[in-house]
Amino acid sequence: MADILIVEDERIFRTAYAKLFAGEGYTVRLARTAEEGVAKFRERRPDVVLLDVMLPGQNGFTACRQMRAIDALTPIVFNTQLDGADDHVRGLELGGDDYVLKTDPDSVRVARVARAVARLAAFRRGLKPEVTIQVGRAVVDCCELTVRDGSRRNRVLTRTELDILRLLDGERGRVFSSEEILDHIRGEGYACDDNTVYVHVWNLRRKLGAAGELIVCQRAAGYKLVK
Repeated sequence: MADILIVEDERIFRTAYAKLFAGEGYTVRLARTAEEGVAKFRERRPDVVLLDVMLPGQNGFTACRQMRAIDALTPIVFNTQLDGADDHVRGLELGGDDYVLKTDPDSVRVARVARAVARLAAFRRGLKPEVTIQVGRAVVDCCELTVRDGSRRNRVLTRTELDILRLLDGERGRVFSSEEILDHIRGEGYACDDNTVYVHVWNLRRKLGAAGELIVCQRAAGYKLVK
């Protein structure tokens, strides 16, 4: 049984989502503010977070950043009324896994959350002890989700960023389209969103440091990791 943490300030939505996910078999925990949500996240990691953006005090973007500093693996699904492209991009840059609008049907909300939980379970099953990926001078620890390249501070990847790197590393030199990458990180059934893939790849390249230049964008084709 999966544990979901719902961070929502509006009582009508909070009650509705709690009932919805309890009916789907989830163990539900609720928070009304970003601060309360981060505290409950730190206290016990959920299997997935459903996170509103417009919250009293600190907003959901701040909460996401703080949660990611605590744990890089737990899926975070933004659930918001903000439908601007800039908001979507910002959520992904901060480590969000998915983005759902409150105007979307509940069936979409449930499906996105279920997929996030399933992807995390599959990711954990695929981890093997002491597995690393070498990219240039950077060494990526797939269990710790860290990048070491001799700098003083290790960078931490999100699960989505590591998923993309593992895909590219599996067939170095092959160009993967944005659609193929999106299918890999979210599963089939999503409309292809080049901007979503671009943000995740951009973050991955930045965290790899100089080695990030080995991830090459082929205009109008996709991305590849050079040998």
